[in-house]
Amino acid sequence: QSINTFSIHILGSDGVECSSEELVRKAVGPFVRWLDAALHSGALSSAGESATPTVDTLQVEFSGPNMPDFILGREVDLLPQSNTQSKGLSSAKAIFQRREYHESVKDGDATAPDLAIAFNAGIWGYDSWKPTLAYMLSKDTTHDDESKDECGTLFVITAYTVEECEDDAEVVVEVAGEVGTKRKDASTSKVAHQIWAPEPNPFSSRLERKTASAPQGRLYFENGAWQAWLLGL
Repeated sequence: QSINTFSIHILGSDGVECSSEELVRKAVGPFVRWLDAALHSGALSSAGESATPTVDTLQVEFSGPNMPDFILGREVDLLPQSNTQSKGLSSAKAIFQRREYHESVKDGDATAPDLAIAFNAGIWGYDSWKPTLAYMLSKDTTHDDESKDECGTLFVITAYTVEECEDDAEVVVEVAGEVGTKRKDASTSKVAHQIWAPEPNPFSSRLERKTASAPQGRLYFENGAWQAWLLGL
């Protein structure tokens, strides 16, 4: 089996997670440690511990129009130290882009990630998300010529409440419909597939987020609900 890089794009990032290298590591460190341990144990290999892992490198790209100045151009090492053991991660890095996700990067077009995530995105409340969704839903901009017909982009969206998560889903469906009608051979179902519908996130914060504008009786939590889509089929 070949050795690959697993790529994660975190959309809409800003100073909440990127105002210091310590916060970056705090945001994604638990996942890095889990992935490293899972690779070491062989848990991600269908052939068991004797198999060569298919991933040895992790790259996490944080992007957003409000990315802090100081972190642009930096490359943050997400491993506590170089990992010389077999089967685990040999490298885990974070990079940073100040851009709307649908905008081109300075070094050329962005490659499609293995996983894209938008934490507490509020897609329902910001029209600026619509061009990004249209970009991810359009096969010609989501993938290069060799891979664009193989699969779409796995996109996970979190929200403070299930209700807001459902509102986010309505926007995804709306933009998917618009993209689908522009393609003579495509309908909404052919550009977007919902992997799981809006539901409470079992990994959400347990600390209530006090929100002055919250409807009566509705509790808000960081990443309180989530959904997943395959976009750009």
